[in-house]
Amino acid sequence: MRTPNFEIRVLGPLEVVGADGAVPIDRPMRRALLGLLALRARQVVPREALIDGLWDERPPRSALRTLHSHVAHLRRALDAGGLGAVVGTRPPGYVLTAAPDQLDVDRFTRLVKADHDEPPEVAARRLRAALDLWRGDVLVDCAVGEWARAEVNRLHELRLQVVEQLCAADLALGGHRAVGAELEALVVRHPLRERLWELLVLARYRDGRRADALAAYRRAHAVLAAELGVRPGPALRRLEATILADDAPTGPVITSTVGNAPAVGDDAVHETPAVGNAPAVGNASTSGDAVRKTPAASDHVVSDPVVSGAARIPVPVTNLVGREADIAGLVDLLAERRLTTLTGVGGSGKTRLAIAVATAVARAEAVAFVDLTALSDADLLPAAVCEAVGVRDDPTPAALVRALRSRDLVLVLDNCEHLREGCAELVATLLGSCPGLRVLATSIEPLGVAGETVWPVGPLPVPDPGVRTLAQLRRSDAVRLFLARAALPAVRDLTDADAPAVAAICAGLDGLPLALELAAARTTVLTMTEIAERLREPGTLRGGPAHGRPHHRALEATVAWSYAGLRPAARPWFRQLAVFTGGWTLDAAAHVWRETTATALDALAELEAKSLVVVDRRGGRARYRLLETLRHHAAGRLAAAPAEDRAARDRHAAHYLARARDTDRRLRGPDAPHWLDRLAADHGNLRAALAWLAATRSPDELELAVALARYCRLRGRYAEGRRWLLEALDRREDLTAAQRAPAVLAAASLTYFQGSYAEAARLAGAALAGHRAAGDTSAAARCLRLLGSIACERGQYARATAHYAEAMLVHRDAGDEPGQADVLQMTGFASWLAGALDTAQPLLERALRHYDRLDDPENTASVRVHLAFVALHRGQDERARELAEQALTVFTGLDFGEGIAWAAHLLGLVDLRTGRATSALTRLRRSLSAHWQVGDRWRQTAVLDAMAAAHLALGDAVRAAELTGLAAALRDELGVPVPAVDVPALEQVRAALVERLGERRHAALARGAARSVQDVVAAEPG
Repeated sequence: MRTPNFEIRVLGPLEVVGADGAVPIDRPMRRALLGLLALRARQVVPREALIDGLWDERPPRSALRTLHSHVAHLRRALDAGGLGAVVGTRPPGYVLTAAPDQLDVDRFTRLVKADHDEPPEVAARRLRAALDLWRGDVLVDCAVGEWARAEVNRLHELRLQVVEQLCAADLALGGHRAVGAELEALVVRHPLRERLWELLVLARYRDGRRADALAAYRRAHAVLAAELGVRPGPALRRLEATILADDAPTGPVITSTVGNAPAVGDDAVHETPAVGNAPAVGNASTSGDAVRKTPAASDHVVSDPVVSGAARIPVPVTNLVGREADIAGLVDLLAERRLTTLTGVGGSGKTRLAIAVATAVARAEAVAFVDLTALSDADLLPAAVCEAVGVRDDPTPAALVRALRSRDLVLVLDNCEHLREGCAELVATLLGSCPGLRVLATSIEPLGVAGETVWPVGPLPVPDPGVRTLAQLRRSDAVRLFLARAALPAVRDLTDADAPAVAAICAGLDGLPLALELAAARTTVLTMTEIAERLREPGTLRGGPAHGRPHHRALEATVAWSYAGLRPAARPWFRQLAVFTGGWTLDAAAHVWRETTATALDALAELEAKSLVVVDRRGGRARYRLLETLRHHAAGRLAAAPAEDRAARDRHAAHYLARARDTDRRLRGPDAPHWLDRLAADHGNLRAALAWLAATRSPDELELAVALARYCRLRGRYAEGRRWLLEALDRREDLTAAQRAPAVLAAASLTYFQGSYAEAARLAGAALAGHRAAGDTSAAARCLRLLGSIACERGQYARATAHYAEAMLVHRDAGDEPGQADVLQMTGFASWLAGALDTAQPLLERALRHYDRLDDPENTASVRVHLAFVALHRGQDERARELAEQALTVFTGLDFGEGIAWAAHLLGLVDLRTGRATSALTRLRRSLSAHWQVGDRWRQTAVLDAMAAAHLALGDAVRAAELTGLAAALRDELGVPVPAVDVPALEQVRAALVERLGERRHAALARGAARSVQDVVAAEPG
């Protein structure tokens, strides 16, 4: 493959690398702009889409002019870096003309495509190469808007699918124990992915641990039951049965291939009887047995007149897509329950589902169908029902009771929401007097009649974010409906290149049937990509069939219909929910609404009953969200009331500031993982709160950024947290050095973790001066500890120890036990790095006793890692392995990427020391990837040297020389030496390389090493 003369990397922090090295793109907005263009490389991105991507729903008035300016500056920066005119102007926007091999996301996408016949070892190399392209969250340092976030989520889901496939390939190659350990960590992070549980069960069984395999199955069963209320799927149940029979599969377990799934057949066509001769009321037999194909699924139907004493069921003019399980379940339910109400937001397909159920029931029973859409007066309800069932001379409830008292009938009342009270009264009267009557109703909210069973009609399932082919897309009911309604020429000309746009359309519309149909109507004049880009434009989702219901001819009208059905007092509740991003909790809603928790609970129940709020009950705590189409409508309504909008966003930001402060205090101790997870669930809201505080120039922006610094560290979000802090500091030039000091210290800490030592030392020094000026000795001690850590990684062990000793005096005087424990750990770390193992061990053991007493799992695990390194350098291999595995378990539960990377590195070294070079290389590669993802460049150097030793043990001296060369180059870039404790082992490796390769060839290979860690992991076979 041709080596590109530049590369743009988005699978992590945005990076541009030209022929002469990194190309700086300093402004956050320009970095985001390049990231947006890279996500749509070689496609024209309209200016409107870029404005949405940069400013989301709140662009400034000068957005277009500002965009032009950013493009001009970006072009100059790229041209100066040797990339030339890579950003072109093509109406109606701009295009990034980079070739596929010049973008890491394109290389990743190409690598995940597979040949179904490839052997497991080939699949494993390919999948590892794909995963090794990732350096962290996609565009983690770029603030991008809604459509880009959807693409980011798609890429993350695709990456997770690749992880599953790689585990399967490694199992097929016999790596049962190593894969099992990795899967234990994965099921903790992703407990609802059954494929991971299946692989874990199989790995434990193949490793000869039958009891552990069955225990893993029981854990999966318990998790799925608790979180989803379901039992394991057929594949996992079959695996349990075969293990119980001691007959589990022994061959390869790669059951599917990411990015290249088998084709799915065309839309199913359902057999339904003709309903032109519906039976008379009271007659249980059917006439007109002829069967015809009735496709079905739009709300746009043609109604027939009354015939033979019963209303004909409307005959759909389009195919029904999906809903098979709903139809079957509702037919069964109607046999048992007397009142069933289909509820759901407008456009969810309630009417079409009711028609399908009525058609199925009409094969054996009398059915009367009443469309209430055009009825505006509840007093006319009895007459409408009388007409449907053939009672014409006396259109009253009493006459209906007399006619139906001795008959069996299924009465369908469609669109009851605007006549809800009248429908409820009539239905209660009829059911109380007519034992053979059953009612199927459709309404945005339940009727509220005693004995009512509510059947929510949700959106259609949308495609998984990782799908890349049309064949895969057709597995999704949302895609099937969209393509069934799209213009025939548009569907006929589709290729796999259109798959991402089709997936974005269906996901962006939440699988809402009406929205999909309206978007499909635009395929006569727009491409799939253009529709995906214009989903939020007012005119796109408009133009339903002329014969359709008026409120179904435009999505906005449908949502407005639902909004109009709210009580006036409830409408502000709905509008203000638009301030949330990614869902919210009951407490958050109460704060934004300025209501008590009890009132907020009632309000959410009311909105949920009207199908305007979706409830997610997983994880033991209810979270709520709006469908995106509803959120967009709510945001428009809120924007039309500027004072209300600002007040709601102020309260939203204040709530998440309080949440961040409270959580920051809880991020020590055994409950830290719980609080981390809760805060992470609101990451979108935290971003939104920071953006609002920045836009309003609120001083709370800086306080929120500081409160989130520890969260960002524990979750490996170094770049994002640092950016939040520095941008907030830039906007607070009015503060004194003392006032700025807490934020500067937090930024210094995150900068240190990124390996930017000079900048970290500068910031830490400024923070120290500020805290000393304020007389805050405790904070000054934290600055000294950070300066000590910076000196330690720079190899300045005496200076580090002096900083730590000065900090210890402060902590002792204050009786600060956590501070003393931290200093002991850090001094022990510096000691073993310097090779002073006898000094390090007692310091670390004292720190461990403190952390045990403080019940601090993160630091307890960190000390165990340090003690494991001491044990390793003393030749106590099994002790080192035991300590590292204990630490890995804790770090995995905390989802602490840095700690996971350290533990994996140590376990790789133990494997190398005990003669298992292949296993060592696998662990070390994963450690390198993890350090890369969190941005810890200092530790990458030690892992590279260890990988070189593993390659040397496996006989690949060339690769080993390249890796030692890259480690040396990276240390030169960072300005750090080889830790003293590692010098003997590294010199031994270099001496062996010189002996095998010769001095000149060794030096040439080291100088010609790959330019980045990404290059290493992309080529590393692992």
